[in-house]
Amino acid sequence: MVEIKEKFQLQTNLILSSVLVLFIQLSANLLVMMEPKNNNIEMKSKVRIGDRIILEDLEWKVAEIKDEIVTLYREGVGGNSHTIKKSLMDIEPILEQQTNFS
Repeated sequence: MVEIKEKFQLQTNLILSSVLVLFIQLSANLLVMMEPKNNNIEMKSKVRIGDRIILEDLEWKVAEIKDEIVTLYREGVGGNSHTIKKSLMDIEPILEQQTNFS
């Protein structure tokens, strides 16, 4: 009877320690995910979220810059929204030219 209790206690301790390790790993992952990420590309670039750019006679708004890809957004005539993705290298010279022109 004592052996069964000891085995049960050992198994319980093993399970609890495994759960504790898992909890610590999940907590560490959560902390990493919650850290604000500094988007260095956005800092170096002259393109900013909210900038407006004219492409093919349509006005687009910069919605996101991620991994050197710019997401542009515009509202259509009927209220439909449109998004396109362009390279940051493609957008920068166009925006700079339009900014210098106005």
